[in-house]
Amino acid sequence: MKRTALFTALLTSTLLMGSCVKKCKLANTSEDSGEIIEDVIIYPSVGYITGNMNGDYHIHGADNYADEYQISFDGGYVRGDVPYNLYSILANPIAVKCDVSLKRTVTRDDVNGIVTYHIDVTECKTTCDESRYIENYVLVPAIPASYTVVYTHTINEK
Repeated sequence: MKRTALFTALLTSTLLMGSCVKKCKLANTSEDSGEIIEDVIIYPSVGYITGNMNGDYHIHGADNYADEYQISFDGGYVRGDVPYNLYSILANPIAVKCDVSLKRTVTRDDVNGIVTYHIDVTECKTTCDESRYIENYVLVPAIPASYTVVYTHTINEK
């Protein structure tokens, strides 16, 4: 009898405490702005290519990794080579938790020859403790190889 009463009290307090925990809900999508060309799918030849790039995530026609990518403008039905005379690919790899929302922005300063790729990450701090690595590829109008590309990100917990 005492065990049943103790178990019931423990179960009730656990349920009450669990209902007080705020649930975190995120859109689990990305919002792109600035120079980013939307509705494009970028296909790397293999995963985690950025791990070999030594921090230089600007893929252009003369880049060692240029032939490792294809793109699609029709939802993936037709893939093709990247016309690097028109476009560049940027990556901004980061480790995030399992439930995130991203706001990606690429801005260009042609006067100073600088492009900034910033990601504002919102992640649920209570959803999971495990991290996942995302490469964050975006297609942008062609960036000259001489430009400096700056990669930044902020992580906000909700």
